[in-house]
Amino acid sequence: FPRARGFDHHYGHYSALIDYFTHYRDEVLDWHRNGRPVIEEGYSTYLLAGEFERLLDSYDGSKPFFFYIPFNAVHGPKQAPQEVVDKYIQLGHSDPQLAACVECMDIAIGRMVKALAQHGLRDNTLIAFCSDNGGPKSRGNGPLKGWKSAYHEGGIRVLALMNWPGKIKAGTIVTEPLHIVDIYPTFVNLAGGTLDQPLPLDGLDAWATITKAAPSPHDEIVHGPETIRKGDWKLIQGHAEYYNWKAEVTQLYNIAQDPYEQNNL
Repeated sequence: FPRARGFDHHYGHYSALIDYFTHYRDEVLDWHRNGRPVIEEGYSTYLLAGEFERLLDSYDGSKPFFFYIPFNAVHGPKQAPQEVVDKYIQLGHSDPQLAACVECMDIAIGRMVKALAQHGLRDNTLIAFCSDNGGPKSRGNGPLKGWKSAYHEGGIRVLALMNWPGKIKAGTIVTEPLHIVDIYPTFVNLAGGTLDQPLPLDGLDAWATITKAAPSPHDEIVHGPETIRKGDWKLIQGHAEYYNWKAEVTQLYNIAQDPYEQNNL
C-alpha cells in the first residue's frame, strides 16, 4: 500500500475500474484515506482535487513536497456528471462519456494548478502529466499501429507533458525516446536526493534531454520481455500482443522512417 512505500498520506482508490460516484468495484468499497475506508459522496475526479487543495492548505513550507495523483479518469467505466455528458451529446460527440471524463479531469487539474498559484508555489513546482498506455483496440490510436496491451507504437507511445515556469521553456518538444521509469531518478536528482539503493534502477536522469535538447540517456529501452528500442530501431521478438497468441513473428522497424510500423524489415 502507498504508506508502506514511502508516502506520508494516501487518499483514493487502490484498484481501477471503480464507480466514479459510489467508489465501489464489484460490490466492494474502494475509497480510502490512510488505510481506512471512507464513505463519502462525490465524483472521484473532483474529490482527488479537493484532497489536494486541503493538503496544500496545511502545507507549512518547511520541506519540498511530492504528489502522485493517478486519476481513475479517463479509464472505464467512463462516468461523469450528467450535465457534462449532455453537453457532448448535444455536440454530437462520438463518445460523450469519454469527452466528459476528459473535461472533468481538466477541471480538476486546473483547480490544483490554481491552488498552487494561490499559495505562491506555482513557480517553484514542477508539474508532470502522462498517460499510462495507448487506447484499447475498440478505440484505435490514430495512425499508430496497435493498441493497449500491445508492443506496437499504438500501445506504448503516449503523450507526456511537463511544466515548470522559468525552468522548462514554453513550447519545448522532446522527440527523444524516454520511459516512465525516468521520472523517479530525474525528480530525485532535481530535489537534491540520493539514488543509492541495493538494486540498480532501470530509469535514468532525463533532465538534460527535457530542457537542453540532449540525446536520450538510454542506449536502449526494453518493453516487456520481447521488445527493445535502440536508437531508431525497434525489434519485436515473439508475441506483439498480450491477448492475441498467434504464431511468433520477428518484427524489425525503423521508427524514425516508419513511425506507423508498416514495413517489417
